[in-house]
Amino acid sequence: MKLQNKFDLLKDEAEDLDVIDVCERLTNTILDCALETAGKKDPQKIDKISKETFEMMKKRREMKNTIGIHHIEYTELCKTIRKRMTNEIRAHNTKMIQKTLEDNKSYKKTKQGLATGKSQIIALKGEDGNIISDRELVIKRVEEFYQDLYSSKVQITPPIIDVESAEENIHQLERMKLTNVSMT
Repeated sequence: MKLQNKFDLLKDEAEDLDVIDVCERLTNTILDCALETAGKKDPQKIDKISKETFEMMKKRREMKNTIGIHHIEYTELCKTIRKRMTNEIRAHNTKMIQKTLEDNKSYKKTKQGLATGKSQIIALKGEDGNIISDRELVIKRVEEFYQDLYSSKVQITPPIIDVESAEENIHQLERMKLTNVSMT
């Protein structure tokens, strides 16, 4: 009902506005009504590490400034944090994989999402079909591939534009826009 009322108001205002303004107001009206109806969904933060471990990390940061007196305690705290983080991240990953398998979703996609860092190319096929696994040769082959891909081998001639016919086409388009606006 609200959307219909807003459309009625927009219809009355549309007579005084150009096409671009009408389009912008129509878009904003639809987005506002959608936001009022459905609400805004906050992104979910995934906690792999528990609050207790974060508190231990905070304590470690504070201890780092006064390391002379508590050196052994600091070292033990670091070991504990590393162990806890390893266990908590492993438990989170296991839980995500288990949920994926139970929901019958893509295991490969889940594993990619859980991986840290970027995957690297460790081997490529050369132009002759042989596999290249040496890092420097892989980089060289990638450079060659993209140079061949983006180097221009076709001679392109710019099109000849008839100025008079282009101006006439522009005027026709403007008339069509005005006709369409007056119909709505």
